[in-house]
Amino acid sequence: MIYNAAKIVISSGNYSYEALDSDLSLFLMMKKITQAQYVELISIMDEQKTQA
Repeated sequence: MIYNAAKIVISSGNYSYEALDSDLSLFLMMKKITQAQYVELISIMDEQKTQA
């Protein structure tokens, strides 16, 4: 659920990189997302950041 919501937010491009990075780290620590999901979401964010 959180993974899908995060993916939608990232796709929209309407987020603060630092804030979402922090939130995703917290979700990972709380085991709300897996390590693989975390890596995927951060990779997408990094890709968008370099394109901007």
